[in-house]
Amino acid sequence: MPRKAKSPTPLFWMLASLVAFLVAVAAAVMLVRSPNTVLSGLVAPFYYIVLVALGCALALLLFGAMRGYAKWSGHAFSGTLEISGPVVVVALTVVGGHFFRPEPTASLVVRVHGPEGHNEMLCPTSVKVVLGQDLRNGDIGQNCQAQFNEVPARFLSGEALYVQVMVPGYVQTDSKPVPISEDRVLWVSMRRATEHSTAWGRLIYPGRKGPVVDAVIAIDGGPSGSKTNSAGLFRFEVPIPEGRTVQLTASVGGDVVFDDKVTLPIASTLTARGSP
Repeated sequence: MPRKAKSPTPLFWMLASLVAFLVAVAAAVMLVRSPNTVLSGLVAPFYYIVLVALGCALALLLFGAMRGYAKWSGHAFSGTLEISGPVVVVALTVVGGHFFRPEPTASLVVRVHGPEGHNEMLCPTSVKVVLGQDLRNGDIGQNCQAQFNEVPARFLSGEALYVQVMVPGYVQTDSKPVPISEDRVLWVSMRRATEHSTAWGRLIYPGRKGPVVDAVIAIDGGPSGSKTNSAGLFRFEVPIPEGRTVQLTASVGGDVVFDDKVTLPIASTLTARGSP
């Protein structure tokens, strides 16, 4: 009479559960230590391998070592579906993990350069990246590059992102989205800001003779401004920073009625020569 095969002991099922758990841990480690899987589309396969291995480990522990039992029934494909045993735990683990799966993320770096190209690195005071409805600030390190961690992969899979950079004395070359390189680096181009100021004031005749009307205002080192209005007021932009002392000339019909040094932005009443 043949000998009856012995059933596996609880210790065997515990060891089997431990092996399945180690497989899940190994798959998770491979996923974490290989950040390129985020953008190469391998996150989902590795994630579900981890779920299946965890489900198997739990099923082996509950049904093998602890002699548990589970049953599930429901309606599917116009019929009734009923499953029982360890497969219930595996299915629930995988289905539950699918609905509560985390969104894959990766890091992003923003580097800023001047008009000379990538060889002219600039140190920004603020770097912000637009991620959907979120305007995220980057951490600027000692190497002057801004680091963005845990950026959702759906933003990195696109072609470009909007970036806002602040560098004293510079402005962004354009306001277009910045292309994302293969190594997830955004290179933002900057140009030197043109220093300017607004020259404004009022020009009047001496005494109570009223304002100087239609006088052409010119500043040495800048373009001619607009004419004064009926109240003698003038206002125009000049490519010269505030605080600079310049020569201002005002003429009416070719006759110079004012010629003196002023300090930008002026913001005062000037007295002309002569009379209307």
